[in-house]
Amino acid sequence: MTPDSRCTSTKLDELMPDWNVRSAHSIEIAASAQAIETAIGEMNFTDSKVINFLFTLRRFGRKKPETTGTVSLRESMQRAGFIEIAHVERSEIVIGVAGRFWRPDSGIDHCHFTDA
Repeated sequence: MTPDSRCTSTKLDELMPDWNVRSAHSIEIAASAQAIETAIGEMNFTDSKVINFLFTLRRFGRKKPETTGTVSLRESMQRAGFIEIAHVERSEIVIGVAGRFWRPDSGIDHCHFTDA
C-alpha cells in the first residue's frame, strides 16, 4: 500500500513509502514546537520506576549497565542502538533500530546510516 493522498506526507512516508498498516494518532499540547522539542531532548528516564521495571524485565535479571549522572532520552536510546534517521526541526523525528528482538540480548545491529 501507499499513503492515502488525504494524509499529510511526513519524513517517515518518504523513507518508507510502502507499508502494510498505517495508524495515525495526534494530541494537542499547550506548548510551542520549540518547547516540546527541547523537552524531548532533555527528557530523562533514569528515575522512572516504570521504565526501569521494563528494562529489568528485558535484561532477564542481568546486571544493569553502569551509568553516571543523568542521561537524556536521546543519549540512552543511542546507547541502546537506536539511531536518528531523520529530523525535521519543530515537526518530526524519525528514530529506528535494527535487531533480532526475540533474542535475550536483542541482537541489536549498531549500524550507521548515511545519505545515499
